[in-house]
Amino acid sequence: MLTFRLAYWIRHLPIPLWLLGIPILVLYRICIEWILGVELPFTTKVGKALVIQHGQGLVVNGTTVIGENCVLRNGSTIGIHYES
Repeated sequence: MLTFRLAYWIRHLPIPLWLLGIPILVLYRICIEWILGVELPFTTKVGKALVIQHGQGLVVNGTTVIGENCVLRNGSTIGIHYES
């Protein structure tokens, strides 16, 4: 969750500073999404005390809002992407 919070913070910086954080955002995608198998985009709004228990196969849409004190487990899909 620390890497998610860092990536979320970097993504919401003003554009010149956000561009400097791109290497960290790429590292986040490689480590979290490709190696751990957890698709939790850094654009997702997450409340306090989120717990991910065995997150393999976890998919969360980037526009999803997750409240406080939630537990996410493996093989879950949260949110849906509408094609327009």
